[in-house]
Amino acid sequence: MQRTLNGAAALGARRDRSLHGQLVDALGTLIVAAPTDPSPLDPEQIAAEHHVSRTVVRETLRTLAAKGMVQARPNSGTRIRPIAEWNLLDPQVIGWRAAGPEARGQARDLAQISAALEPLTARLAAERTADIDPRTRERLAESAALMTDAAKAADPERFAEADIQFHTLLAGASGNPALEYLAGLLHAQLKDHGIALCPAETDSAAAHAALAQDVLDGEAKYAESIARDTIAAHRAVPGQRRNGSVHTAGDEAGEK
Repeated sequence: MQRTLNGAAALGARRDRSLHGQLVDALGTLIVAAPTDPSPLDPEQIAAEHHVSRTVVRETLRTLAAKGMVQARPNSGTRIRPIAEWNLLDPQVIGWRAAGPEARGQARDLAQISAALEPLTARLAAERTADIDPRTRERLAESAALMTDAAKAADPERFAEADIQFHTLLAGASGNPALEYLAGLLHAQLKDHGIALCPAETDSAAAHAALAQDVLDGEAKYAESIARDTIAAHRAVPGQRRNGSVHTAGDEAGEK
């Protein structure tokens, strides 16, 4: 690659981590910053710049290959793969992209996935309402109530926290571990980008309260419908960033 990172600076930042882990972070960050660089990765150059052994470099490239970011081929070396072939839901890849030039595009993509999953999550949770433990049932209702209080107090920070808690509980109640894991990744990234799942308004809070009740009553069709309608409404209604500016996940999901 033509673009390089200063080895001492890149690896000296986190001395408590292994050289392999530090180099994975350094190269992952570099690849995200120049994903279309056609030149091959030079192991000798990487080893020299980052003051590590060739063994560490090989282990690092294998790790990045497992994430779909690079591919080694005979006679052509190790090259960066197209972004569409990366494991874009790998937590480290998400983190690197969140700190890179594609941060906003990634936030949009994750918001679109989140918007598509919410109605399914609501339906699955309602279908298994009898299996939802009492504490989760209480916390789901409490989260909706906290959203109402925050909306009345015009407190977008507190509203966003309660909203994320609500949807995290809903994903957990779905009975689908993969969906719960994916929802956790999505919500964490939207939170880190200061993007609210919906505007801090009483109407939004009321919709969540109704959704919670439908889930707890086992009304799967109504729960799915409310979730879908709420998402559609928020694509047209700007909400609050956690820092107070106007922006919602619905805005991101609706952007092209």
